[in-house]
Amino acid sequence: MASVVLIGSLVLAERHESLRTLWYVSAFVWTSLIYLACQVDILRKIFGAKPFVWLGNVCMPIFLWNMATDLGMELINRLCHLDLNYSSLTVWSMHLVISLLVVWIMNEGDCLFHQRH
Repeated sequence: MASVVLIGSLVLAERHESLRTLWYVSAFVWTSLIYLACQVDILRKIFGAKPFVWLGNVCMPIFLWNMATDLGMELINRLCHLDLNYSSLTVWSMHLVISLLVVWIMNEGDCLFHQRH
C-alpha cells in the first residue's frame, strides 16, 4: 500500500505542478518512503549500512548549524563581493562541505578541546 501511495503521489506531483508543495510532499512522499524504509527488509538493510547511519547521525546537527553556515557564507559573499549563485552545484557543494566541517568541529571535534589528561 505504501508503494502505491508513493508512486501515485510522485505521478500526481509530476503532472500537477500545484501539488509540489511542502505539505503534499511531506504528507505523502516522505511518509511513504519512511514507512517503506522501516518495514521492507531489503530497504532496512540498505539504509542500515554505515554511510546511511552516519548521515542519519549528522542530519540534526547539520540542520541546527545550517543557519549559521548560511549567514556566514552570505556575510563572506557580501564582504568580498563574490556574487555567489546559490543555485549552482559548485556553491551548493561548497555549502555542504562547510556544513559538514562546522558539524565536525562543533560535535566531533568537541572531544579535541575537552580531552581529559
